Amino acid sequence: MENNKIEQINVAIDEAYKRIVESKRLRLEDIEILYKFGITTGLLIMAEILKLIEEKGLKSAGKIYHSRFMEMIYLSMTSEYHYRTAHFYQSGQGFLLPFELQAAFLNLNLALNDLEIEMTFELDELDTSLNQKEISYLFTALSNKKYFRSNTTLLAESIGLLTGYPEESITRVIQTFKNTNGGLSPLEKEKILEKIKDAIDSF
Repeated sequence: MENNKIEQINVAIDEAYKRIVESKRLRLEDIEILYKFGITTGLLIMAEILKLIEEKGLKSAGKIYHSRFMEMIYLSMTSEYHYRTAHFYQSGQGFLLPFELQAAFLNLNLALNDLEIEMTFELDELDTSLNQKEISYLFTALSNKKYFRSNTTLLAESIGLLTGYPEESITRVIQTFKNTNGGLSPLEKEKILEKIKDAIDSF
C-alpha cells in the first residue's frame, strides 16, 4: 500500500515537470537544480496552473490564480528558497550558493510572472497593444534616464491609473526590472520599439 502511494506521488511529480518542460516556459536545467535543492513549490504550482489552462482556458485559470493569490504564491516560494539555502549563510559560506540555483529561481519567478500576465489579460490584447510588462518596463527605463520620477510606488500607481492593471502586479514587474537591470530579451525590446514606432507614425 505504501509503495503504491509513493509510486502515485512520483508519477504526479513526473507529469508536473513534463508539463512545464513541454510548455517551454522553463529550461530542464532550471527544473533539475531547483528540484535538487528541494525548491519545488513554484514548480508544482506552475504545473497546476498550466494543467488548469489546458483544461479550462486562461480566463478560468485567471479567476482562481488572481493577483492576491499569486502574491501568496510568490511569498511562499521565496520563504522556501530562503529556508533551503539558509545553511550556506549559517555556515558563513554564502558565496558558495550556486549561481545556477539563483538564476533558476529568478527564471521561475519571471516565468510565473509572465503566466500571471497572460491569465490576467486577453492574449490578443497582449499581441496588439503594449501589455502590462511592456508598459512597466518602458516607464521604468524612462525613469532610470530621469525623464520623470523613479519611485516604484508612484510608477505603479500611475501605470495602474492609466491602464487599470493591478498595482501589486505592476510593482512586481518594476522590481524585476530593477533587480535584473532590465531583463528583457532583444526580441522583447524589438517588439516594444515596433509598437512605439506605430504610435509615433500615427501623429
